[in-house]
Amino acid sequence: MRVGLFSVIREIRGKFFLFLQTAMIKITITIILSLLPAWLQAQPRDFRISAVQESQVWIEGGLLDGLFEGMQGDVFYEITVAGQSKRIVPARVMLYKVEDRQAIGTLKEQTGTVNVGYRAWISPRSPAADMLTLFQKRARDAFAGGDFNLAKQFYNRILEILPSDPLAALKVKECDAELEKLAALEREKKNLPYYRQAIEASMTEKSGETVKLVLAYVDKILAAAPGDPDALRYKKWAEEQGKIAVEAKPDRRIVAGTSEARQSSPPAPPTSGPPAQPGLLKDMILIPEADVLIGSEPENTPFANETPRRKVHVEAFYIDKYEVTNEDYKRFCDATGRAYPGYFKEGKYPEGKGRRPVVMVSWLDAEAYARWAGKRLVTEREWEAAAAGASGYTWPWGDAWNPNLANTRAAGSGETADAGGYPGDVSPSGVYDMAGNVSEWTADLYRPYPGNTRREKEYGQQFRVLRGGSFQVSKDFARSQFRARLPDSYRSTDLGFRCAVSRP
Repeated sequence: MRVGLFSVIREIRGKFFLFLQTAMIKITITIILSLLPAWLQAQPRDFRISAVQESQVWIEGGLLDGLFEGMQGDVFYEITVAGQSKRIVPARVMLYKVEDRQAIGTLKEQTGTVNVGYRAWISPRSPAADMLTLFQKRARDAFAGGDFNLAKQFYNRILEILPSDPLAALKVKECDAELEKLAALEREKKNLPYYRQAIEASMTEKSGETVKLVLAYVDKILAAAPGDPDALRYKKWAEEQGKIAVEAKPDRRIVAGTSEARQSSPPAPPTSGPPAQPGLLKDMILIPEADVLIGSEPENTPFANETPRRKVHVEAFYIDKYEVTNEDYKRFCDATGRAYPGYFKEGKYPEGKGRRPVVMVSWLDAEAYARWAGKRLVTEREWEAAAAGASGYTWPWGDAWNPNLANTRAAGSGETADAGGYPGDVSPSGVYDMAGNVSEWTADLYRPYPGNTRREKEYGQQFRVLRGGSFQVSKDFARSQFRARLPDSYRSTDLGFRCAVSRP
């Protein structure tokens, strides 16, 4: 009897310890899996250097990547020696300003030159510790401020740390819904030039039907651009004409569904139309419809994102002959109340530099200017078609490099020049400063070319493409085929833009 009791006790004890051991293993695995994303994010990473000014460098990485002020790391580039890759470290960098998507650092212990395109090897801080609270605050602030794209990125970062966070998951869905609303609004804004043109054409007639049509268009404009001064002027004109019509003849009710009611509804806008603003095409160059060569052959470039070289069809369009200048941008800021670039003092650009290209503007600033001007940003293929011509030149003037033709690092100016100040830097179409002066934002997201099998983690929704060289870069980065990418909130002392208009 006693032996049987001992056997039962041993069996129960064995099962208990087995259960306890299994439970401990499961708990350990759960803890490891929960900490794994944070551990991975805490590993050192390399970030591309996008701009260099004296002892300062701009880095394509920010708070979203786990960077903080005070972090340090090595600046390096790689060379190949006897078939082996070797890192050369010409300096160290210490971050002194960190924004959501970019950081600015100071070079230390510098033993060589640091160029755009070098990498900074930095160890981010683990977000599982003190970054979670900061991510939550930045997400809330961005959402409240209407920057739903940024808010979504921060909420996704929170979900990487806390995958089961219900609030973050809900907020991601809310951000998606708001972004879709904004996308629909942006699509409608493209129709505004057509609405204005239709109103201007209708105002020559003063019939009751014209007044209804004008008011219908005014409603569409104000829905997409509240407070639009042109729309308010059109509305005042229509109301005055309506009063005159009422005094002359009592208004009749329009029954829904009748032909009269159908005639009072504005027609849908065409896919494209002539520019609505007088003088819109001043200092713009017409690029005719054509099939043009885009990109580079793999054996002719070290940058895989330029490949493959292919022929694409480009519709006719107009492109600014010169980059948007300080005086151009000042008019925009004066008219809209948008913040001036940081180097403007009391709303004024530096004396004598009105014709220099505006810099320190983000993609968002450039896109807002283009809409205000009744234009749009240039697409990638349009930019390259205007820069390289039908022959696909390496540089706007041809396939042979000449350091004296463009305002690049080789010219040695060290600063921007007046728009068109380097007459040799002109494309076959007559467009200036596409190899030098400042790099330029384009309309496109950074994505691989069709047929490109080399995948980059940067491809997707988070970066915009910029084209063209600047006064800070070497000849390789001034080529017509070179593609760079930056977050849409990024600003730099050698980054500007130019605009385009679709040809009807």
